[in-house]
Amino acid sequence: MDNRLYISFYLNKQSLVSKKYSIYLRLTIAGKREQINTGISVLEQHWDSTKSRIKGTDEDSFASNKLLAALHTKTTEIYTDCLKQNLPVSAQLIKTKLKSPREQSEYLMRLIELHNAYVNRKIGIEVTKATYTKYETLKLKVKEYIKKQYNESDIALDQLNWAS
Repeated sequence: MDNRLYISFYLNKQSLVSKKYSIYLRLTIAGKREQINTGISVLEQHWDSTKSRIKGTDEDSFASNKLLAALHTKTTEIYTDCLKQNLPVSAQLIKTKLKSPREQSEYLMRLIELHNAYVNRKIGIEVTKATYTKYETLKLKVKEYIKKQYNESDIALDQLNWAS
């Protein structure tokens, strides 16, 4: 399977806004496409489709081209981060992360470890040692399941399939 990232910008001819067309970002990974409206609109004659840039040297063109370049860079960074974290990368995941950049996904094993540390501090106050031992057993079984099912040591909560 080809997991390479392909990024392109194009004019969406169906999104005409006051004689201007919206510029969209298209992501393609493993044959799956996602489109994102960049929020930038341009007259058709000002769009250079071969360079995926806005023609012109005026301040608006320069600023819009900088924005497109920054969006391209951010998309590449998200893709690279996913690869570094061994996340199953997809066009949909990158689109989600682009739309909500401040939302960092929590990881299941990290949350279980935080929970177990909290429970450990409450032994003798609110819980017994046996309860803590059961939570530690749960942690080991979940870790084993993630390794077997996803071939990972941890998994982001947004990567879990809640339907099954």
